[in-house]
Amino acid sequence: MAKYDPSKRKPCWTFVCYPESLPEGWEGMMRDLHVPIAYVLHDADVDADGQPVKPHVHVVARYESVKALSQVREDFAFTGVEFFEPVRSFRTMCRYLCHLDDPSKHPYPVDSVVRLSGITCDFSRALSKSEELSMLADMTAFVEDNDVNEFAALWNYAARNNSDWLLILSSKSAYGISQYIRSRRCAARTRQVREAEQLAAAGLV
Repeated sequence: MAKYDPSKRKPCWTFVCYPESLPEGWEGMMRDLHVPIAYVLHDADVDADGQPVKPHVHVVARYESVKALSQVREDFAFTGVEFFEPVRSFRTMCRYLCHLDDPSKHPYPVDSVVRLSGITCDFSRALSKSEELSMLADMTAFVEDNDVNEFAALWNYAARNNSDWLLILSSKSAYGISQYIRSRRCAARTRQVREAEQLAAAGLV
């Protein structure tokens, strides 16, 4: 497998900087770039020996087009940082900002992440296949128990009550559950027609 080359043009980059090394007014300089940026101060991390780690800032810049390493360095030259790393998964990087997937590290609140120029951070967790299948089974039972005959009704319920269901309904798995609801609706109509025909044959209508 070819070695990953960080010099290639990428839309999303991350780096770490230290508050004492940043110039006065650096937050405003970040804002003045007009680049979608998210950053968070890690001031409670500890090392493997339980000793405090020097406070540092994790920064993620998500450009609207791909940028070369040289362009990123130029934009953030005021930080004095030399090492920049391309981001492979924006969602995973967002979750790392708050240590959401590493219980051994100090957790940081999602609302501690500063967001600039309209960036939308994705802190959602990827579901495993078994979790997804379990939730599809739960949705199937919900559809049966509540006689749901429209996909919109299930969507509205998930939007109000279950964000994990909504995530699944926003994915390719939505096709299966929508076809199931459609099949139930068609079966109900067929049953109604047959019952009407039986009543007519019996001279009851």
